[in-house]
Amino acid sequence: MEKGARILLFGPPGAAKSHLGSAIGHALIDAGYRVLFTRTSR
Repeated sequence: MEKGARILLFGPPGAAKSHLGSAIGHALIDAGYRVLFTRTSR
């Protein structure tokens, strides 16, 4: 994570990707990392 890794989540609509991404982001913030959560769709 120190090198600015990206985490991409793929799956069908309703598969809880946003929920999982948010949970991972919150855990990283709690560990002292900076997080950017953004959509990739147009």
